[in-house]
Amino acid sequence: MLAVLAVAAGWLAVHTVYALRYARHWFVNEPGCVDFPGDGPPRLSDFVYLSFTLGMTYQVSDTDLRTPAVRRLVLRHTLLAYLLGTVVVAATINLVVGLASR
Repeated sequence: MLAVLAVAAGWLAVHTVYALRYARHWFVNEPGCVDFPGDGPPRLSDFVYLSFTLGMTYQVSDTDLRTPAVRRLVLRHTLLAYLLGTVVVAATINLVVGLASR
C-alpha cells in the first residue's frame, strides 16, 4: 500500500512541479508564451490545468504554445509523463501477474 501511495505522490509531484515551471517561465522568462483563453493574466490554476492536461493526455487542449522555448519545456514534460505512465502500467501488470501466480 505504501508503494501505491508513493507512486501517486510522485505522479502528483511531477505535474505540480511542471505547473510551477510553466508559471515561472510565463512570468519571468517569456510573458505571453502560452496563450490562455479569457481576459487578464493567467492564474496559478491555469498553469495547473495546463500541466495536468499535458500529463494525462500528452497534448495541449485549449491553450496555444507561442514560443519554441515553451514547446521544448512541454516536450520534456510529456515525455517524462509518458515514461512515468509506462512504468506505472508495467509495475501494475507485474504485480497482478505475481499475485495471480500464488
